Amino acid sequence: MNTQNLSNFGYRELEIATKLLHALAENEWNSEDDAMGNEVRLEFNPQSGSVFLVDEDCNVAVINDSGKLENWLSCGECGKEGLRSEATFSDYNNLCEECAKKNERK
Repeated sequence: MNTQNLSNFGYRELEIATKLLHALAENEWNSEDDAMGNEVRLEFNPQSGSVFLVDEDCNVAVINDSGKLENWLSCGECGKEGLRSEATFSDYNNLCEECAKKNERK
């Protein structure tokens, strides 16, 4: 289960959290399409070791290889996931392009 309790973050997780907060404060987004809504908070998934930002609408942002904030997307149907710049997602109900095409044919 994810946690927002900083006392559960280790040194590595706190270092990632620092980078996330710095990028957020400096408004360092990978693209104009990447964004966060209101009530942005830090979360840590102890199972995966992932530290990320999440907003009230469950949008997720992580630091990409360029040190910029980028949305992490996941398909609600097949579970495919990845960075916005690397994954092929449609604007159709937050589905990957393959699942969106399947749903359009129905």
